[in-house]
Formats: sequence, structure tokens, C-alpha cells
Amino acid sequence: MQVTHGKDCMNRRDSARTFGQSLGIVCAMFKSWDRITKQGAEIDQLKAREKFLEQQMQATKQREALADAGAFNPKEMVLSLHAKGIGPKMIAEQLGMELERVRSMIYRSKKA
Repeated sequence: MQVTHGKDCMNRRDSARTFGQSLGIVCAMFKSWDRITKQGAEIDQLKAREKFLEQQMQATKQREALADAGAFNPKEMVLSLHAKGIGPKMIAEQLGMELERVRSMIYRSKKA
């Protein structure tokens, strides 16, 4: 707590004349510490949300690029991305498909 409140705040406990005053100072310090940790959790949630939205934008751009290139159905999209060297897991994430479906499409295209 010394890092967030500083040495002066920590020393205020010693300057209290009564035990009640000391408890009041400590209680105020813990309340502010709780507020700081809650803000940290909110920041983490916002960062996770930002990462998710960036992934969605990238997936949308990828789908639009594939549609512009002439790949309109899911099989054509999967095969064109696989031809670019992208792995099945990334393809499934980018296109919002199940991983096993993507693997199945790639496997069947190799057999044909």
C-alpha cells in the first residue's frame, strides 16, 4: 500500500492520537485501495474488449477481401486462405467457423 498511498499516508497512522483515529485512517486507506483495484479490473476488461473488437475487424476485412477476390462460399474462402499458408485454427477464427469443419474442408480438397 505504500506504493499507492506514499510514505506520508502510511505515517499518518502513527500520528493518530487515539486507536479510533488510527482505525479511521486505515479504513480510508483500504477504501481507496479497493477503488484502485476495481479500476484495474475495469481496465483489464476494456483491454480484452478492445482486443476482441480488433480481431472482429480483422476477420471482417479478411472476409471482404476474399469476397472481392471471388471466393463467395465458405469452402472457397477456406481453401484460398489455406493456399496462402494460414493454418486451420486461424482460418476458423477469422471466418467464425468450427475448427473441425475447416479441417474437414482442407482434408477433402486434398483427397479430390
